[in-house]
Amino acid sequence: MIKYTILCLLFVVLNLLRLKAEQIYLNPQAGNNTNSGFKAEPLKTLAEAARRVNQNKKQEETTIILSEGIYQIF
Repeated sequence: MIKYTILCLLFVVLNLLRLKAEQIYLNPQAGNNTNSGFKAEPLKTLAEAARRVNQNKKQEETTIILSEGIYQIF
């Protein structure tokens, strides 16, 4: 029982840490590189997402979430 409780607490803590990660949303059709990158205002290109990840001064995880579509890489 104690092992199960510890495992559950560990799972909750790991999920809470995951929530702190920055998320950048991309949509090649509806996005715009001047948008914030939030879900309601996605970016358009992978290059802009990469630029913002590299500019991030915080040492935290960043997740780039891609919408369905064709992305140009250059």
